Amino acid sequence: MKKREIAGMALLLIWLMGSIVADKKVTETSPIKTDAVEVNTQNGMIPEGIFVEGMDLSGMNIEEAETKVKEWGEDYLTRDFTFFYATGKELTVKPIDVGITRQESGLINELTEYGNKGNVVLRYKVKKDLSKTPLKAGVSFNVNEEILRDVFAEQKEVWDTKVQEPYLTRENGYFVVNPGTEGTELAMEAALAQIVAFFTENVPHEQSYMELPVETIPCIYSEEMLGEVGDILGSYSTSYKTSGKARSTNLENAAKKINGRTVYPGEEFSTISLMLPFTEENGYMEAHAYSGGRVIDSIGGGVCQISSTLYNAVLLAELEVLERYHHAMIVTYVPLSQDATVSESSGLDFVWMNNLDYPVYVECYTTKGKELIVNIYGVEMRASTRRIEYVSEELSSESAKGEAIYTDSEKPAGFIEIQAAHTGHTARLWKVVYENGKETGRTVINESNYRSAPRSATIGTQTDNPEVSRILEEAIATNDIDYVREIVHKIADGTL
Repeated sequence: MKKREIAGMALLLIWLMGSIVADKKVTETSPIKTDAVEVNTQNGMIPEGIFVEGMDLSGMNIEEAETKVKEWGEDYLTRDFTFFYATGKELTVKPIDVGITRQESGLINELTEYGNKGNVVLRYKVKKDLSKTPLKAGVSFNVNEEILRDVFAEQKEVWDTKVQEPYLTRENGYFVVNPGTEGTELAMEAALAQIVAFFTENVPHEQSYMELPVETIPCIYSEEMLGEVGDILGSYSTSYKTSGKARSTNLENAAKKINGRTVYPGEEFSTISLMLPFTEENGYMEAHAYSGGRVIDSIGGGVCQISSTLYNAVLLAELEVLERYHHAMIVTYVPLSQDATVSESSGLDFVWMNNLDYPVYVECYTTKGKELIVNIYGVEMRASTRRIEYVSEELSSESAKGEAIYTDSEKPAGFIEIQAAHTGHTARLWKVVYENGKETGRTVINESNYRSAPRSATIGTQTDNPEVSRILEEAIATNDIDYVREIVHKIADGTL
């Protein structure tokens, strides 16, 4: 009995040794190395319990499995994939359109080797494990980060939200501090890393969406800081009592657009950008304005009185002037060199910057008595013993010469508008500083050159009457405004 048991055990030992030798012989004749481990791929079939992207590849050979996975990858790249952003916005794309392509990774070869590695005991163990817990793998993709970066850089302009700093309003003579709102910004580098990780890892791509990481941008200024604003740093007023309805309307409309602005430290204030567009839809009317050394009618005419009044308030507040232009000809509502013109067609703007440590508030309004008032509020840091004033100095003047007659084919014959002559001036503006009532400094702020312009008349020439047209042409040729005026009045009242 004992001899039989010994003989059986010997046979079993011989069989096991034979299996190991056989296994080693196959490995030596057809070696495939993965992670420095010798493997056996004798049968070339994928073991039971292998899934890729939810597809059961059990029992398939390499060609069958590769075909199935390739078809899935091509289909997946043309499906909709949605990126969600924290503010509720989203972007739906096809992966292939944003630089994502299928990676030729050798996945199928690796899966074919799975369960065929090592000796019989190891292979048996792997296959036993697969029967209990299937292996679920995914397809790897290549990600072109440059293309993705360009796509998201364009989306950021739509997705990102700007910080809304706390701001001031003025109600019934008192300041009200309105709370700010934090901004959001796409965390570009983190988003790209997240996308690359998702598409390049060998894990199933079960979801067709991704929530992108964002960064919160906090407010720079506190409500407490704005609560300190309340001192008048600079105040200036001008009158428009002689202005007609159209020009008055333009001033009152533009004042509302300037009023109520909180300007933070380091922030630039563009006057014309707040006034635009100069259209009837935006509340403006046609009124007199300067252009090319003459007076014309223009939508929004007269708004330079707003920028000029603001200019003087800014000077008194000692804020930094970045861009200022004088008029072509003098204006009467401020002294020489204390004007600031704006013009959309000429690209002229009045721009200043808050160079202080606290925000400032711009108040701009008109009164029933046709006064235009600009107040700039802030936190007064200047010594109470210090005072400033601005002094206009005329350097030279030039009288206008001759007369000028202009024709307007859109105005009817019988129309005439006469403009008085403008004297030319060269002027300089001084800033004078006083300490305890004594002058301690004097600085040149600007020099302005205003051209002279002759007395002029604009004559309407639109008529269907050849005789009237001939008489007008002869009168205009004399270049005598008073004579032309007589002819025009006769045409208007029908006595010609």
